[in-house]
Amino acid sequence: MSEQAPPQAGSGPALRLPTFPVRWTYVLLAANILVFGFAVLTGQPLLTWGALIPQAVLHGGQWWRLITSAFLHLSLTHIAFNMYALYVLGRDVERLFGGMRFIIIYAVSLLGGALFVALFAPMRSATAGASGAILGVMGAMIAYLLRYSKRMSHARREMWNLVGWAALNILIGFIPGVSLWGHLGGLLFGLASGWLLTPRYRLEAFPSYHLVITPTERWQWLATAGLIAVVPFALVLAMMIR
Repeated sequence: MSEQAPPQAGSGPALRLPTFPVRWTYVLLAANILVFGFAVLTGQPLLTWGALIPQAVLHGGQWWRLITSAFLHLSLTHIAFNMYALYVLGRDVERLFGGMRFIIIYAVSLLGGALFVALFAPMRSATAGASGAILGVMGAMIAYLLRYSKRMSHARREMWNLVGWAALNILIGFIPGVSLWGHLGGLLFGLASGWLLTPRYRLEAFPSYHLVITPTERWQWLATAGLIAVVPFALVLAMMIR
C-alpha cells in the first residue's frame, strides 16, 4: 500500500499520508488464536455452542452465534490462512483508518457476513471462521483506494489487485464446506462501511505543507449506525419467513 498522496492530481509533490498506530489488529489476532488454542488443549467442543447455525439463531434464540462463530476455526490450516490475511490486511486498514474506525468496520463486516449466512445458508448448516470479517476489511481497503484512485500513486493498480482477490474468495465460496454467504455478506458490508468511514484529508501549510485527517462527520456515523441496524431488522424478518 502506497503511503504517499498528492493533494490534487498533478498539483505538486507527493505528501506522506497521516497514519495511526496498529493495535486492534493484534488484539483480534490474539483473540482468535487463544480461542483456537483453548479448544485444542482442552478438547472443548466450542463449535457445538458457538458455530453459526441459522436454525439455532432464528428459531432457537441463540443470537450469540452471530459473533462467536467468527472466532472459531475448524482446523490449523483454516486459522492459519485467516490470521495471515488479517495480519496483512488489518494492519494496512488500521494504519490508514485508525483504531476506532477499523474495529467498527471489522464488527460491521462480521455482522454482515453472519447476517447473510442466517438469511441464505441451509437452516441446519454450521459456519465458523473470521473470513467474512476479513473480507470486509478487504472491502474497506477497496473502498479507500477507489475514493483516492485519481489522487494516489498506484492506488488504481492496488485496488484492482484487491478486487481480484475478493472475486477469488467469492468463487472459493462455491466449494463445498466454504461459506459463500459469509464471504459475500462480509465483503459487501465492509465495502459500505469502508466507504462511509474512509478518512478525508485536508492540506495545511504550517509549519510545512502536510496532510491532516478531518474529523468524521455526524452523517457518516449515523449512516454507519443505520448499516448496523439493518442486521437485527433483517433477522427479525427472516424469523417470520424462513
